[in-house]
Amino acid sequence: MQPREQPELALGGAVDGLPLGVVDAAAATAIALTANLVPIAPHHLIWFGILAIASVAHLELTLSIERLRELHTEGHTYTNLKSIWTFAGLLVLPPPLVTILIALTYGHVWFRVSRRIVPHRWVFSACNVVLASTAGGFVLVTMTDSYASLPAGWTGFSVVVLAAAARWIVNRTLTSIAVILMYPGTTTLRGSLGPATDNFIEYGALALGVVVARTMDDPAYLLVLVIPILVVHRGLMLRQFEHAAHRDGTTGLHN
Repeated sequence: MQPREQPELALGGAVDGLPLGVVDAAAATAIALTANLVPIAPHHLIWFGILAIASVAHLELTLSIERLRELHTEGHTYTNLKSIWTFAGLLVLPPPLVTILIALTYGHVWFRVSRRIVPHRWVFSACNVVLASTAGGFVLVTMTDSYASLPAGWTGFSVVVLAAAARWIVNRTLTSIAVILMYPGTTTLRGSLGPATDNFIEYGALALGVVVARTMDDPAYLLVLVIPILVVHRGLMLRQFEHAAHRDGTTGLHN
């Protein structure tokens, strides 16, 4: 989840300065500290390739939807489904490959959907996700001895839920701070959190990420997830449709 303005992340003043730099520096530090946490095995490279290809294919299949959303989400938080693949990567890949997967997904979206956006603002968004993933990874490392692989059983499921919660909280907190700084004096904390429907979609993306991680041993079953992923993706347009139905497109006033 990311703050939106023109059209992905328009950060001005203080946000383009110190806070943005702090997030970038913190992400770079997290990458350096976790680089050697887990050795990269051959099967990790295979799983990384599968997730990278799936992420690219996902965007290409939904490109028309993303370009419409890119035009109609100014001034709002931007909920996307890239977390399906990056959260799956967090669960089954060593940290360096998770970072590369995040960079690939954000670079691909910037190139295919939103090249009008200032690149360093995309960097901020990617660093936000790196820090959120680091928080989730910390939960996995400290509470399971199977990292980097999906923990099994009810205990493992509970750890995955906690990791998802940690990732969401950090991502949402940094996003909310950016939104508040973008609109000083006009955006409340509640408003910066976005509508509940967006949050539920984000929860759904994280849940699908868990399912994707579970299929890594037999990735052919990823094909079964194509339909639910595309259905959830179309749900992202709901808020735009509701807004268009109730407000005048020129003035923004209620019909």
